[in-house]
Amino acid sequence: MANPTKTKYVTDNKGKKIAVVIAIKEYEKMIDELDDYYCRKEYDRVKPKTDKELEKGEFITLDDYCTKRSFRNKRKNVRKSA
Repeated sequence: MANPTKTKYVTDNKGKKIAVVIAIKEYEKMIDELDDYYCRKEYDRVKPKTDKELEKGEFITLDDYCTKRSFRNKRKNVRKSA
Protein backbone atom coordinates (compact mmCIF):
# COMPACT_ATOMS: atom_id res chain seq x y z
CA MET A 1 0.00 0.00 0.00
CA ALA A 2 0.96 3.65 0.28
CA ASN A 3 4.20 4.77 1.86
CA PRO A 4 3.15 6.75 4.99
CA THR A 5 5.89 9.34 4.46
CA LYS A 6 4.34 10.27 1.10
CA THR A 7 0.73 10.42 2.32
CA LYS A 8 -0.84 13.82 1.76
CA TYR A 9 -3.84 15.08 3.69
CA VAL A 10 -6.43 17.73 3.01
CA THR A 11 -7.24 19.70 6.14
CA ASP A 12 -9.95 22.13 7.16
CA ASN A 13 -9.26 25.67 8.49
CA LYS A 14 -8.58 24.23 11.95
CA GLY A 15 -5.99 21.75 10.67
CA LYS A 16 -8.24 18.72 11.10
CA LYS A 17 -7.57 16.01 8.49
CA ILE A 18 -10.66 15.61 6.30
CA ALA A 19 -9.35 13.75 3.25
CA VAL A 20 -6.37 11.85 1.88
CA VAL A 21 -4.67 12.38 -1.46
CA ILE A 22 -3.40 9.18 -3.08
CA ALA A 23 -1.93 8.31 -6.46
CA ILE A 24 -4.47 7.19 -9.06
CA LYS A 25 -2.72 3.80 -9.40
CA GLU A 26 -3.09 3.25 -5.66
CA TYR A 27 -6.76 4.27 -5.83
CA GLU A 28 -7.44 1.91 -8.75
CA LYS A 29 -5.70 -0.93 -6.89
CA MET A 30 -7.85 -0.29 -3.82
CA ILE A 31 -11.04 -0.27 -5.92
CA ASP A 32 -10.05 -3.55 -7.61
CA GLU A 33 -9.33 -5.16 -4.24
CA LEU A 34 -12.68 -3.98 -2.86
CA ASP A 35 -14.48 -5.32 -5.93
CA ASP A 36 -12.76 -8.69 -5.54
CA TYR A 37 -13.68 -8.78 -1.85
CA TYR A 38 -17.37 -8.04 -2.46
CA CYS A 39 -17.56 -10.50 -5.37
CA ARG A 40 -16.13 -13.26 -3.16
CA LYS A 41 -18.47 -12.30 -0.34
CA GLU A 42 -21.53 -12.46 -2.62
CA TYR A 43 -20.36 -15.76 -4.12
CA ASP A 44 -20.02 -17.26 -0.63
CA ARG A 45 -23.50 -15.98 0.24
CA VAL A 46 -25.30 -17.54 -2.76
CA LYS A 47 -23.24 -20.70 -3.25
CA PRO A 48 -25.26 -22.90 -0.86
CA LYS A 49 -28.50 -21.98 -2.66
CA THR A 50 -27.09 -22.49 -6.14
CA ASP A 51 -25.52 -25.81 -5.14
CA LYS A 52 -28.97 -27.06 -4.10
CA GLU A 53 -30.51 -25.81 -7.37
CA LEU A 54 -27.82 -27.57 -9.39
CA GLU A 55 -28.37 -30.83 -7.49
CA LYS A 56 -32.10 -30.65 -8.28
CA GLY A 57 -31.46 -29.81 -11.95
CA GLU A 58 -33.07 -26.39 -11.53
CA PHE A 59 -30.87 -24.41 -13.87
CA ILE A 60 -30.64 -23.18 -17.44
CA THR A 61 -27.54 -23.12 -19.62
CA LEU A 62 -26.15 -19.82 -20.83
CA ASP A 63 -26.88 -20.78 -24.44
CA ASP A 64 -30.53 -21.52 -23.61
CA TYR A 65 -30.85 -18.26 -21.68
CA CYS A 66 -29.38 -16.24 -24.54
CA THR A 67 -31.66 -17.96 -27.05
CA LYS A 68 -34.78 -17.23 -24.97
CA ARG A 69 -33.65 -13.67 -24.32
CA SER A 70 -33.00 -13.09 -28.02
CA PHE A 71 -36.43 -14.48 -28.90
CA ARG A 72 -38.12 -12.19 -26.36
CA ASN A 73 -36.29 -9.14 -27.67
CA LYS A 74 -37.34 -9.97 -31.23
CA ARG A 75 -40.98 -10.25 -30.11
CA LYS A 76 -40.78 -6.88 -28.36
CA ASN A 77 -39.36 -5.25 -31.49
CA VAL A 78 -42.18 -6.72 -33.62
CA ARG A 79 -44.80 -5.29 -31.23
CA LYS A 80 -43.18 -1.85 -31.31
CA SER A 81 -43.12 -1.70 -35.09
CA ALA A 82 -46.72 -2.89 -35.49
